[in-house]
Amino acid sequence: DVFISGRVTMSDFIPSMSTETVTIEIKNNFGIQETHSNVPLDASGNYSLSTALTGWHWFRIRGLTWVARKTGWVNLAAGSNSVPIEVLANGDADASNEVDAIDIDLVIQHFGENAGSGPYFRPADLDGSGEVDAIDIDVAIANFGAVEN
Repeated sequence: DVFISGRVTMSDFIPSMSTETVTIEIKNNFGIQETHSNVPLDASGNYSLSTALTGWHWFRIRGLTWVARKTGWVNLAAGSNSVPIEVLANGDADASNEVDAIDIDLVIQHFGENAGSGPYFRPADLDGSGEVDAIDIDVAIANFGAVEN
């Protein structure tokens, strides 16, 4: 078996990253070879998974409100394999892989919602505080223009 471990840093996020999951696509020149959805993270953003794939591949990593990032090429072999650390930009409330005016509009549309009562649109709560507030607007503005690499 091929065991893969790596780490992501999710920018502008308050709670422990252990509350979040990522989707990881393993790709090569022929396209997507495998997709691993809901891969759990520990408090530091570390993840692990296993596959039967070997040879040269790259990874595409995406979180709920974070713009996807692609890693460099990794030569997968039997045993343990490490994937480079990736920093994901926050602010992509509509999952378009670009932080743009639509994301800011979504945060404004859901402004004041909180996880404790009434409707709550989690993707608009960019910092994961449990409430859609001015900080979430600030996160989207600070990362405005971030696109998938």
